[in-house]
Amino acid sequence: MTTHSKVRQTLACLEGAKATMDVYGEISQDEQARKIFHRNSQKLDLVLDRLKKRVRDLEFEEPQFKGF
Repeated sequence: MTTHSKVRQTLACLEGAKATMDVYGEISQDEQARKIFHRNSQKLDLVLDRLKKRVRDLEFEEPQFKGF
């Protein structure tokens, strides 16, 4: 498995985790839990932005991976 595919796999997993947190934040009855889920979702947004930038950098450095 290449570095590019590992980074893409990590990106997909984190996007899934963020989606799950968003759903839990919406269905949670407890206001404190909602805030925690929302705050953690925002933190994951920052990580996802950085990881997406890294994927773009990898694709620029290794054009054969573009679009995978």
